[in-house]
Amino acid sequence: MKNSKGFTLIEVIVVLAVIGIMVTIAGISLVSSSRNAELRSSAQEMYGQFQRAKMEAIKRNQSVTILFVPPDKYRIFVDLDDDQVLDGGEPIIADVTVKNGIVFSAITFASNYTGFTSRGRPLDSNFGGVNIDNTVTSQSFQLTTSIAGYVRLVKL
Repeated sequence: MKNSKGFTLIEVIVVLAVIGIMVTIAGISLVSSSRNAELRSSAQEMYGQFQRAKMEAIKRNQSVTILFVPPDKYRIFVDLDDDQVLDGGEPIIADVTVKNGIVFSAITFASNYTGFTSRGRPLDSNFGGVNIDNTVTSQSFQLTTSIAGYVRLVKL
């Protein structure tokens, strides 16, 4: 019997199939991780914007309103007339649209708004929360404010 060196065609095909399966699994995992990172980034950005709104209200000695525009936008502005409506001439602090595939749900603030008084407390005692959801991976974060004005972000 002749001793041949090298690989048979079947061995090469099996190795390529195994490599293909591993690459597919790694690709799916990478896409999922990327989408979860986008969700985490959006949630942390929103947390930072809430803290910014609270600090602006204290600094300016004026109410600051955070208005949600479902499913994926929120606007933060200095509410000069305390009516929780953006009127002409009221300074916009931030106008944010979250990334694709991320939406807000379970908004428990009254009338889709909250904000902070000049003392850093929720406007009209309007404390509550909002869920930040990834529609693809079903991961969620919840951002809440307390009656004392404390802002908290937790992964659900």
